[in-house]
Amino acid sequence: LKAHLKSANPRLPVASGGAAMAVGKGKASGKGSGKGAGKGGDPKGSAKGFTKGSGKGSEAAKGGWEANPRLSGKAYKAAVEDVLTITKVRHTDFDQKAIQLLDYLQKHGGRASDALKFLKEAAGGVERDDILNSRAYVYALLRKFDEKAYKEMKEASGGERAHAESKAAALAG
Repeated sequence: LKAHLKSANPRLPVASGGAAMAVGKGKASGKGSGKGAGKGGDPKGSAKGFTKGSGKGSEAAKGGWEANPRLSGKAYKAAVEDVLTITKVRHTDFDQKAIQLLDYLQKHGGRASDALKFLKEAAGGVERDDILNSRAYVYALLRKFDEKAYKEMKEASGGERAHAESKAAALAG
């Protein structure tokens, strides 16, 4: 039997009883894997002072202002809350570019709430699983609300390409 085991896999040493012993980086005998007692004797193995996350359906994930401080203190706060309540849009879907566009619309005519109403209507029946990139989706819908204002904002800021070209020229020269 020993000769048969050695010929099947010459790297495995053979125990005296004829069974192959495992060689490698595994745990020593007597130590199993699993969720045993962690530090401090906690049977769940969780660290002291930490709690489980709130999950996908929580209020913090849906519309907590403290989770996205860029949205706090905005004049259009109620309109954003309405969008978060009615649609599958989350506060994290409002990235810096979307907030800049909303700020621009608010500063130039006070129309951020109208843009958010447009977003609410457009995204009303759409499920999150149907969207590949929710931040880009929100930004695209806000741009679609007033493309002229979007272009004016980009021209006023110099646009991404103009900024990138000037940065590249400064690095090269």
